[in-house]
Amino acid sequence: MLGLLATFLLSSAPAPAAETHAREVPVAVYTKEEGPVAHLTVEEIEVKESGKKRKVLSVEPDSRPPAVALILDSSEWMDAEYRSTLVPAAMEFWKRLPPEAKLTIWTCGGKVSHAVEFGVEPEEAEAVLQKVAVGGPIFAMDTIQDASRHLRRQRGARRVVVIVTDKRIQAKKTMFDETFRTIARARVTPMVVLVSNSATRGGGMRIGGEGESWDIETVFEQMANGYGGSYCLLYTSPSPRDGTK
Repeated sequence: MLGLLATFLLSSAPAPAAETHAREVPVAVYTKEEGPVAHLTVEEIEVKESGKKRKVLSVEPDSRPPAVALILDSSEWMDAEYRSTLVPAAMEFWKRLPPEAKLTIWTCGGKVSHAVEFGVEPEEAEAVLQKVAVGGPIFAMDTIQDASRHLRRQRGARRVVVIVTDKRIQAKKTMFDETFRTIARARVTPMVVLVSNSATRGGGMRIGGEGESWDIETVFEQMANGYGGSYCLLYTSPSPRDGTK
């Protein structure tokens, strides 16, 4: 959750001091081993806007506390994996957050559910999550929108939405478009863990309504890359539900 803030000039040409405008943007830099790089100089960063190079004025650690919305898939596709794998993983993720971070947890199986609000203790949160009814379709896009709007009220924080969901999502293109717009308006960073079993490995899951077809893997990868987040496709063992043994 380490971040940097880079401050740069909007104008690439020299301008009087009264006309100079600066903007701060969050930057995340990692090594090949995925370890964060905390110490950078302005000479090591290049920022472009609309294809034009901007002058970097400074780079410094982002001291804003993280506000995180974790979305867990509790749909029929997760089945027993929700309680046996996702809930324990969520608690481990919570432990690894910095002390100043705040966490809220949502579930998206069968309906949108705001299961755990900010300020709830981990032990109480785990008990609530274990009682969530598992089943129904995946309402990931609706939940991302609601969680992003909720995060928008966290002023002065680094807003992050973490989505852990199966790839078998049914949604129309208008829903995806609105989700992208909501993420942009709320200024949240999406971190996506897309779950797929080996029975559906390769080719991606084609989704959509009548006359619509696209690849959910590509949609989430574009979401993560477009808003400075991260994307991971996680393969699991196939289950009898998928017609395999």
